[in-house]
Amino acid sequence: MAFLSKRYGKYYIVWDDGAGKRHFRSTKTKIKADAAALLRRFYNEGYEYQERKRIYLEDYIALFIKINEQILEFDTMRAYKSILKSFLQFVDNKFMHQLSIEDITRYTTDKRDKINDTSINIHLRHLKAFIHKARESNYVYSDWYKKIKFKKLPEKSRIPISKEDIKIIIDDAADLFMKEIIMYGYMTGSRRSEIVNQTWENIDFNKMVIKISNSDSFHTKSKKNRIIPISHVLAEMLREKFYREQIINKLEYVFRYQDRKINAGHVTKYFKRVLNRNGFDKKITFHSLRHSFISNLISSGTDINTVKELAGHGNITTTAQYIHTTNELKRKAIELL
Repeated sequence: MAFLSKRYGKYYIVWDDGAGKRHFRSTKTKIKADAAALLRRFYNEGYEYQERKRIYLEDYIALFIKINEQILEFDTMRAYKSILKSFLQFVDNKFMHQLSIEDITRYTTDKRDKINDTSINIHLRHLKAFIHKARESNYVYSDWYKKIKFKKLPEKSRIPISKEDIKIIIDDAADLFMKEIIMYGYMTGSRRSEIVNQTWENIDFNKMVIKISNSDSFHTKSKKNRIIPISHVLAEMLREKFYREQIINKLEYVFRYQDRKINAGHVTKYFKRVLNRNGFDKKITFHSLRHSFISNLISSGTDINTVKELAGHGNITTTAQYIHTTNELKRKAIELL
């Protein structure tokens, strides 16, 4: 919260930096109306009024990793480390405020022959978030990074898995632990990151619902919490798992491996092995379980707004894209008649 304070006959803008330190900046005017205009500008361009700080790219990378090591997911942090190391090697160690859109363009041009456009977009997304954090701390002095443009990708094919094939996959999953994860993913439409971060406190057996929520160490893709009703079959499976594992602390993760949260990559690799053993389409992934959940809801006549909320989509246009998928499935069913 910023406000005006008159000192030595002139008005100053006063604000707290969020770390308990109060800052003063002179408006260089004795006229309150002019000072108020500058205060309004401060709210719009607050960074320009704060102390500009300098830090080398290499040092800010180290600081960024130190701050986020315990906050971000292991796979996310691993991606940041790899991408930032690659970026540092390419642009050399300059001050953060000396970075520019040209550096990003040259970097992606260099990567063009080494990685595909999907991977380039992953690099851009991580770099943009990294620079945004530096901007918030005023190590970067303008919003140039907002002009970063992502590669246009062909629309992904959303391949749902039929109920018959789901049964084959679940029956083939000899490992009870993975069988439960697959069932949970299919019956809740949860994203992989949401599954590995789910805790017992968010499962209500009385109300027959689960809550997918943000925590200090995890945020949903839309940054919003959501409630999903669960079937009696899934509720019974989870209840049996709860008592079998003798859960005392409900803050524990639902899917633990050797007393720690399971790695999301392990889930993907196991699922792929099951698919390969049964000759499934190479385009099917663990995320296809989520596609199946959403497609089943739409096929059963659930209104699109309800589907959007259950799926946790940030935008209804994302949900609407599944209508095309379910129409294709219906057409194929008719062709079999």
